[in-house]
Amino acid sequence: MLEHQKRVLEGVIDNPELFKKELIKSSSWLSATEYNLLKKWVYQRFDHRHHDIIVEVLGAYTMVQDIQYH
Repeated sequence: MLEHQKRVLEGVIDNPELFKKELIKSSSWLSATEYNLLKKWVYQRFDHRHHDIIVEVLGAYTMVQDIQYH
């Protein structure tokens, strides 16, 4: 499911409304572990384009979270 959602998010990167909608769906469908992996990936991949949307949907990302899940 995680890899599928990554592909979907990459496919809608040019449409902020769809990106937000798919990000919301992703966060509700994934397990806690997958959600945390997705959150890190989204921040690494898309923060420069959709920072406000990402923070709104996923919350802030900190290095402490990164350490906890590895």
